[in-house]
Amino acid sequence: MSDAMPITDFVLQDQHGNRFTQDDLLGKWHIVAAGYTHCGDICPMTLLALSQFQDHLEQSAFEDDVDIIFYTVDPQRDTPQVLAEYLAFFAPEIIGLRKVEEVTYLGFVNSLNIIAIYEYEATNDNYSVSHSFAFMVINPEGKLQAILEPETNPFGDAILSSDLLFEDFKQVRQRYSDAKGS
Repeated sequence: MSDAMPITDFVLQDQHGNRFTQDDLLGKWHIVAAGYTHCGDICPMTLLALSQFQDHLEQSAFEDDVDIIFYTVDPQRDTPQVLAEYLAFFAPEIIGLRKVEEVTYLGFVNSLNIIAIYEYEATNDNYSVSHSFAFMVINPEGKLQAILEPETNPFGDAILSSDLLFEDFKQVRQRYSDAKGS
């Protein structure tokens, strides 16, 4: 495992309209996934896996020191209210984040290598967003510790398993603890 990567300063907004900055990452582990609420397939499955991951946390010693973040790549449609209502369907503990200004979110997006491509239909204002798909693990120092990619089946489709995510997360934590000597 390589050294953790620093995350450049950023300012985002959570689903309650509050500021969320680099300082909010300190002192806890964070699991980050990117997506958007108008996604019809992989994003709901991702949030379901994250809510099941939350269930694993609640049954473990990690319950109080891990936060789950869902970063929207579609802040135009994913207002704080839309994020709050959508995330409540999956797990109320998930923190929804969105950009509020063009420049202040770039430290977060670039540091976590979140990529989004907007695909507009010629006939109306409807659009879809293709985006990177992984779970980013941020350590209590506010640094990117690992990127966990889902397994794929022989057809190249992502297999989302909260069990596998939890096992991978435990390994990342253990390696981090071993490296810190604690």
